[in-house]
Parts: sequence; C-alpha cells; structure tokens
Amino acid sequence: MAPADVDESFIRLPDIFCFRLWVCLTYFAFGYGLYFYLTWLPTYFREARGFSASAASYLSSAVLLSGAAASLLGGFWTDHWSKKYGLRTGRCSVAATSLVASGLILAAAAMIGSPIAAALLIAAAAGIADLSITPAWAVCHDIGGEYAGTVTGCMNTFANVGGAIAPIAIGYAVSAWGSWTIPIMIIALIYVAGGLIALLIDPNKRL
Repeated sequence: MAPADVDESFIRLPDIFCFRLWVCLTYFAFGYGLYFYLTWLPTYFREARGFSASAASYLSSAVLLSGAAASLLGGFWTDHWSKKYGLRTGRCSVAATSLVASGLILAAAAMIGSPIAAALLIAAAAGIADLSITPAWAVCHDIGGEYAGTVTGCMNTFANVGGAIAPIAIGYAVSAWGSWTIPIMIIALIYVAGGLIALLIDPNKRL
C-alpha cells in the first residue's frame, strides 16, 4: 500500500498512548481519588470520625456538591488563564495546582483531630480536585484535534482504571493497617503525583 493510502487513524494510536500518556496518568490520579469519595466516604465519616449514618450521608452529599460547583469554576479558570498566559499555563497549571492543593488538603484532613474540621477539609479537597476536570478534558481537544474522541477515551479509561483499583485497595489497606490515615495519605500522594505529571503535558503539540 502506498503511503498516501495509509489510514492515519491507525498510525496515530502509538502517539496517543506514548506521547499523551501524561494526560492519562494525570486523570488516573483524579479517578483514584474520586472513587474514594464515591464509595468509601460515608463509611469513613462513620467509622473514623464518629458521625451518625444520616450525618455521614449528608456530609458525603455536600462533598460531592462542592465538586460539582468546582467543575464549572475550573472551566472559567482554565479559559481565562489560557487567554491571558497561553495554552500550556491555562491547561497544565490549573490541573497541576488543583491536584497538588487537593492532595495537601486531604493529607491535612487525614491528620487533623476534629471531625468537623476533617469534613470541611475533605469537602475542600474534593472541590479543588474537581477544578482539574475541565482543563483535562479541554487538553484532549487541544492535542487531539480530529482525534479528540480517541484521546478523551484513552484518558477516561485511565480514570476508570484508577476508580476500579481505589475501592479495593482502600478496603484492603484499612483492613491491613487498621487505620484510615495511611490509605487517605496514599490518595493525597497520588493526587500530588498526578498534579506534578500534569506539568509535563504540552497542549500545543497536536496529533
């Protein structure tokens, strides 16, 4: 087959998996942390912080609502910085700042003694992490162009892999160590690592 006849949708797949791996790893970190909130958070509030079942349910809902509001703010933030400072700063710095900050706040929540303070810090950590959602999806369009669907599919697959691993790993960790502190510190570390990896993404390099 002549080079002109090659279907580029296939030869570009190695670019997506190799050169765009940083996008996928960043979103893996986000997905890992997200599924702690979706699966184990009510249990954490009851067992580790002593809240009643009803209070734990309300607090868990509040945490997720903070994330919903932050997603919209993240969109405004990434667009504003992209116009003002350039695409790489607007996408990567927003994702990096939000994930690193979320990890540090979550670590503080794990260590603090007050249950109310811990709940507030966890709500803040979840909301700030969700600021990274919109720049992550936007950068897939930046680098993917006409292949944006494939790039976003790869990225979201990694997030779901993180989401599949997290509930099992957290459950085993709590059973093994008899404590919630270490598993939450691991989530915080993964958030920070994901934020630092985001700095390696270059949305100006398109497929």
